[in-house]
Amino acid sequence: MVTNTSSNEFALWSIFLSINSFLLLMDFGYGAVFSRFVMYAYSGSKSIIKPEIVENKNTASSSNYYLMSMIIISAQKVYSKLIKLSFIILCILTLYIIYIIWKDSSDISYLKSITSWIVFAISILVTISSMKDAAIMKGLNKVYELQEITIINSILIMVSKVILLIMNFGILGLSISSLLTVILLKIQYKRKLSGLYTEISEVMKLSKRNFDKEFITEFKFINEKSKGMGGMLISQFLQTQFIIFLLPLFLNLKTISEFTLSYQLITTISALASILFSVYYIKLGNSIITKNIKSSKNIYSKTFSSFTIIYSILSIALIMFGDTILNIIGSNLNILPFSELSALLLYVYVYQIVQRSTSIISLSNNQKFVTSLIICSIISSIGLVVLLLIKVNFVGVLIWMIVVQILYNFWKWIFESYKICFDLNISKS
Repeated sequence: MVTNTSSNEFALWSIFLSINSFLLLMDFGYGAVFSRFVMYAYSGSKSIIKPEIVENKNTASSSNYYLMSMIIISAQKVYSKLIKLSFIILCILTLYIIYIIWKDSSDISYLKSITSWIVFAISILVTISSMKDAAIMKGLNKVYELQEITIINSILIMVSKVILLIMNFGILGLSISSLLTVILLKIQYKRKLSGLYTEISEVMKLSKRNFDKEFITEFKFINEKSKGMGGMLISQFLQTQFIIFLLPLFLNLKTISEFTLSYQLITTISALASILFSVYYIKLGNSIITKNIKSSKNIYSKTFSSFTIIYSILSIALIMFGDTILNIIGSNLNILPFSELSALLLYVYVYQIVQRSTSIISLSNNQKFVTSLIICSIISSIGLVVLLLIKVNFVGVLIWMIVVQILYNFWKWIFESYKICFDLNISKS
């Protein structure tokens, strides 16, 4: 991408992806809830409110297909409404995209950009319509089939993007690749579930007639279980993707391309630095549950220190050699200047430390950090808008985001996670 797209196209594509991340939040946690309830029905449970799972009977003969069909109908109702809502939002966001292209269209075709957006918007709607099928497959424990679909789609999207970029389709090629991939994804889901839908077709007809009479309480229960998850997802979006969504209204696309490329490289650095934490995460959970203080201390110290050391080394390498490497490979893009890049590296570090700390706290079956994360993300976003409106420079904007995290979340949740791993004095509050 860095050699076959212009800086403006790369920036615009990053904005597309940010919008995609936002609209996928329309799931609001329903996917996980439907997966769990489909699993209940598949296991033979009579109810989703008070499930009584029949052990070792995951066979077609023991499955409660009547309950499963009710859950599937619920999913159809929910995702039908989500698609309609997403369509309305996409229509509104089309005006946003038109404005961005009009504001800074020096080296990008207006028609090509609008066409790319329309194609990509369609791919978003197809993706949302596929979420129901993905949730059902997870509930049926079709792990192998899901892995097969993931591998096929990953290969398809990689190959199609490369071919279309080489053929100079640019951002339009990226959008076409996304649409082709999600269409294939939906076809594969339908094919994998066709046997189930054929088997329960008669039960589905009966369930549709009785849904409003027999399943209204359970449907309300499903909606209640999805609350909270949506808030956390929106919080994560505000702290990671909202800035990409907002910056184009105030800065030119060239600056956006530098920011998004830098952010993607820093995200890769963070992922590499987090490998040890990911490997030991479950073991840390076991140590906390079994009150193995020596093990939890060791894992905590090892994973946090390794993250800091690896992140620091790779960050220095990015600052010193990032632009040089991009020039060697013939990139059309650059990373941010030193001061902006350093501030962004510091922000991502602080944010990732908070994420790791809250992940450890959640191992104790405690989610007391949720409210503060949501409040923090809202305050950060409001301040971000104000600072951009009064034309504070980009470094100042990033410093604001860092300060908001450090004032409470950074020290508070580091201390709480430290207390869990070293004292194992798990707060009940």
